Amino acid sequence: MKNETRNFLLLVGLFLGVNLLTLTRFPSVWVDEIQFADPAVRLASGQGFTSTAWFGQDSHHFFAGNVPLFSGLLGGWLSMVGPGLIAERLFNLGLFVGILALVGRFLKRTSLVPSPGWRMVALVLLATGHAMTFSYRSGRYDVLGMFLTAVCMNLWIEERGWIYLAVAGLFMPAAGLQILPAAVLACAVLMVLGGKWAVKRSAALLGGCAGGVVALNLLYRHFGVWEDFQRSTRSIGIIGQSLVQKLLSLPSVYVNDKSRALLFLALLLLLALGQRALMSGLQKRFLGGVLAMSILLPVAMQMAGKFPVYYGWMIFLPLVIAFAALASAVWSTCGTFTRVAGATLLALAMLVGLPLRTLSVLSTWQERDPQRVKAFVESNVAPGETALADFKLYYALRSTQAPTILPTYIPALRGDDISRINVLLLRPEDLPAAQKAMGAGWEPTGSQLIAPRSPAVFRGLISELREESYIVTVYRRVPVAAR
Repeated sequence: MKNETRNFLLLVGLFLGVNLLTLTRFPSVWVDEIQFADPAVRLASGQGFTSTAWFGQDSHHFFAGNVPLFSGLLGGWLSMVGPGLIAERLFNLGLFVGILALVGRFLKRTSLVPSPGWRMVALVLLATGHAMTFSYRSGRYDVLGMFLTAVCMNLWIEERGWIYLAVAGLFMPAAGLQILPAAVLACAVLMVLGGKWAVKRSAALLGGCAGGVVALNLLYRHFGVWEDFQRSTRSIGIIGQSLVQKLLSLPSVYVNDKSRALLFLALLLLLALGQRALMSGLQKRFLGGVLAMSILLPVAMQMAGKFPVYYGWMIFLPLVIAFAALASAVWSTCGTFTRVAGATLLALAMLVGLPLRTLSVLSTWQERDPQRVKAFVESNVAPGETALADFKLYYALRSTQAPTILPTYIPALRGDDISRINVLLLRPEDLPAAQKAMGAGWEPTGSQLIAPRSPAVFRGLISELREESYIVTVYRRVPVAAR
């Protein structure tokens, strides 16, 4: 076995080991995770491709809260292994191992990063980076888009890859609408830098994307939910904000991924102090394209909608390759200061992702035990009852077979839904919306689930820990005679 293959298998083993050991402890179940998992869980449970976690449609219609590919594939996976938090999160971990393998193959098949050592550094950065860690641990659909991108990277370098690029492009709209502007910008940069070779492949990929948009439209029109899909996706992001508000928010999108910001500094350091003349023409063109993407894509997407940390992979992935390509060419010629500073920035870029999250898990290990949530549910929800419940309780409720409606579904509540809800397990801030939809007459039982509180140092460094601060209170109807 070659050293590089052995090192890759070691990396995958460590990656899976750390993530599997902490899989149920962090993050605690959250809104985005359940909004994508609920249609899959219902599909695997024989309730159809429907959801009670989206505000734009009721649970009797084909799911159209967002694009369908991730939830559909997840539903197929869960139908084989059974619904549950572990099974759902394993799906993204498996996809990410595939991403590491595909990126590793791409690096070995091209001359961008000739050094095996720097190829391994690139993969370690991908496995540990801030935004990347958030994506594969958060239960969202971003990892599927990342996987398709890694597939397209490998097809791009094949002799007749343009044919398969068109096929891959068909799936991109159904994997995530946010991939489309990134694909357009990436193809535009590649055509400028790559000439005729890039034009044919870009046309094939973008043509496939256009076909995918048409297919998505036809799918949702077939089920009569195209308007539901439009209504749901229009409400996402900051589309309604003024131009001034969007411009004021721009600086934050460049630093919301700490690993990307640190890696960018390391890249600038090597550009300023390294011997750039040692880079090949391909490396220079790739670096120029990545720098253009790094600057332009956040602006374009923030102006159109949003560019949160979980979209950061669209820049971080090519940026990692560009840095490895530059370092592979110039590192040995750099002075001691440059190498020490660069290595420090690289180490920090890795540490602020998976290692920092792992430390936060260990600091509140017992409090994050999912059995704590399950015990709370079992003591407050009787068999056969239907609950309107916070996302944190979703899997605990599903494990008891309790029908579950989520807070984001409140605007879609209708008479039959309202009449069968027996108990509310909500954050106090969600109670007014529930009372408006269902009527007053609900009072707290005195039972509460309070979130574990991580040390302040972690709350300051890990932004998503703020979402983990919650209090869930149990409410039941006051009997009419007692009102």
